[in-house]
Amino acid sequence: MVTKVSEVKDIVKKGESNPKTVFSRIKKMAESDDWKMREVAATALVEISKKKPNEVIQEMIHWADDRDPNVRRTSSEGLRGVARKSPEKVLPVIERLKTDYNLYVKKSARVSGTLLLPGVI
Repeated sequence: MVTKVSEVKDIVKKGESNPKTVFSRIKKMAESDDWKMREVAATALVEISKKKPNEVIQEMIHWADDRDPNVRRTSSEGLRGVARKSPEKVLPVIERLKTDYNLYVKKSARVSGTLLLPGVI
């Protein structure tokens, strides 16, 4: 079981050059019942978004509508790095999730939105 980002360096490296090739693998980690695996998925997205922010944002917009609350939460958590530099770019995801019916998802979006977009959320 993957519990550290260092264990997914190959995914991050591939994702930095072509994110679409690794999104399905990261999504499988995001669907895990193990919170450590989900955190690794989010952190891998943060790392990939340092080089490919627009591609990650576009994918997270889709993940924000996923049936699985763990995937929806990962869509918020995975954009932390982008949100710090360009908070306006993550608004489509935060706006979708801040009223999510699942408290786990809603809290993540509200915390991210409040910290990164004060006065907006």
